[in-house]
Amino acid sequence: MVWFDTYEEDLKVPEKAPLRWVIRESQTGKYAGELSIRPVESRENVFWMGYYLAYDHWGKGVMTAAVAAVLDLAPKENVRIITAGVKEGNIGSRRVLEKNGFRMVGEHLEETLVWDFERDL
Repeated sequence: MVWFDTYEEDLKVPEKAPLRWVIRESQTGKYAGELSIRPVESRENVFWMGYYLAYDHWGKGVMTAAVAAVLDLAPKENVRIITAGVKEGNIGSRRVLEKNGFRMVGEHLEETLVWDFERDL
């Protein structure tokens, strides 16, 4: 898993390490997903957000609530802007960002179309 592969590298340079949260089922404690924000090297107080949610939990508002919780904590960590990207066709992920006040600021082509979103805090 890439998340664990980068963990030891992140420990070597803590000021560049992401803030990470694991999402677990409340009753069983079973892993359901994760969310992280990582500093953008070229922009002060700007962070990149990434997240993953297991398929069984899609469409239940879990990630929308998790992103909202992180946005509430972010200013306490001196985070002023959060950016994120969504691949073409990932409507659920796009809606998570839109419901949390992100606005689309552009799009670019890599392997697939990616929309870039940004939110000031």
